[in-house]
Amino acid sequence: MIPSSDQLESFFERLNKLDRDLAKLKGAEVRNIVIIAEIKAVSKEWLRISEALRVAEALPQENLNFADAHFKELFQCTSARTRASAYQKKLAPVLSSSTDRIVVPVIRFEGSPSQVASRQLLGEFVGKVTAEENAYLEEAARCLSSRCNRAAIIMLWAAAISRIHGAIEKLGFNAYNEALDQTTQKKGNPFNRVSKTSVTSLPELQRCRDFDLLVVGMALWKYDLQVFEELDRLLGIRNSAAHPGMLKPSALDVQQYASKVGSCIFEVVPA
Repeated sequence: MIPSSDQLESFFERLNKLDRDLAKLKGAEVRNIVIIAEIKAVSKEWLRISEALRVAEALPQENLNFADAHFKELFQCTSARTRASAYQKKLAPVLSSSTDRIVVPVIRFEGSPSQVASRQLLGEFVGKVTAEENAYLEEAARCLSSRCNRAAIIMLWAAAISRIHGAIEKLGFNAYNEALDQTTQKKGNPFNRVSKTSVTSLPELQRCRDFDLLVVGMALWKYDLQVFEELDRLLGIRNSAAHPGMLKPSALDVQQYASKVGSCIFEVVPA
């Protein structure tokens, strides 16, 4: 994820502390392995931060190039005997311009509608999801922040199906197969559209149609036909998003989709 302005301020405060530690050496050669390790660590961390900001286009490229150049030089200095004053000289331009060139642009970026929508999407699922499911949701949020709204819908549905797969695996495949038998014995739509395919492993389950899982879910988790119909509608939207066509969901459409996925899947199907 994109580092927040608060995280960036903490990072630059860490740099200020490093600068104060170097100042105590009064220009002498740095031999303290703890300080050298910290110089390496902040240099590597910045390059990771920079890449995330660059991909998100959170601030001007020239600002990132400016900081990158100084951190690369800082890191390279750790491979040779270097005085504290030399390290400070490379830190100084970054520290003096960090607020204007890095932190303030990120604060403005965070206030953009796409970023606000992205944070609201993740907020919909706080405390409801597993780490594996959250990985899909974070990808959905990145898609939304980049205005890739159809991709965001696809990843939201991936998180939902991840929850269903995980819940079935916990119940056991025998329980799923029994529920499948009960379902296919019922008459009428949607029961007569379910494939009679038993499963004995997660890979086999992952090859099952999402539609089948939603119908069998009525037997497994006792939700009613109205909930199923809402889930089937969400699956239809996901399928439309994944295929060429005229669907052009807005950010609001994605947020509403996320809300429905949260209430119909993550509040119904146990983790």
